Amino acid sequence: QPYYSRTVNVAALLLIAVLTVHIMSVGQLILLPMAWALFFALLIMPVTQWLENRKVPRSVAIITVLVVVTAFVGFVLYILSFQILGLLRDAPAITGKLNSWIGSLQELAEEHLGISNEALARQISGSLSGMLNTALVMLRNSIFSAFQTVTLISVVPLYIFFMIYYRDLFYDGFITLAKNYRARVHDLINKANYVVQQY
Repeated sequence: QPYYSRTVNVAALLLIAVLTVHIMSVGQLILLPMAWALFFALLIMPVTQWLENRKVPRSVAIITVLVVVTAFVGFVLYILSFQILGLLRDAPAITGKLNSWIGSLQELAEEHLGISNEALARQISGSLSGMLNTALVMLRNSIFSAFQTVTLISVVPLYIFFMIYYRDLFYDGFITLAKNYRARVHDLINKANYVVQQY
């Protein structure tokens, strides 16, 4: 029956969508580095091709570009770490100002609103307790994010290397899969490549 056939098709599409989202959620530790690697591979490919055109072996060209890019990113992170250390050095002064502000707030509340220091202290204590719990949750999430970042940083260069080194194989395989739309797929790949490099 056409009606049941359409219902089955919709159900199958919904099931495929749910499974795809679930797989992407579970496998994000693998898929996320691959997505970043693909992005950076497309980004640095013109440089590696330029070196290859000057008779530099492909593997040497890729490693050279990766080393230069890694050194640049490391330099940027090094500069940012100085900014973070400066912020941490200013933390005691910020804490002192915060304590002074809280003391002034207590005095104003007692003078104008008739709220005792004890009630205000309890309120502030409850707020600080909530903030502490939130901070602990954020710390746990940050540790997990740091683990993900370390995994990302260590795996992405390998993915980039193999994606660029075997790019002809990937390209031919992709074109073969879409053999009925060869010209369209070729045009789409070129446009995506152009957009990424312009970005």
